Amino acid sequence: MLLKDTHLVESNRESGYGRFDLALLPVNEKYYGVILESKRADDEAHLEAKALEALAQIDELSYVAELEKRRINKVWKYGIAFCGKRVCLRG
Repeated sequence: MLLKDTHLVESNRESGYGRFDLALLPVNEKYYGVILESKRADDEAHLEAKALEALAQIDELSYVAELEKRRINKVWKYGIAFCGKRVCLRG
């Protein structure tokens, strides 16, 4: 893995008021943290709306709390929506 020396990968971990899908937690404060939340869309027309819903969920449920506890203030947040082989990413 490309980030194995700089980040820890956590999945479905409790943070804030819920559980994020995936997070890359930097081992050093100088690196960015990453929070990923994903949703399944019923059809391609709803991909963007679901990606934005996932992105909003990160803020609404305070998923960055785990990173803040580790004194990581630089965080990239991404909402991802899937429908079959189609994907929409918003950050």
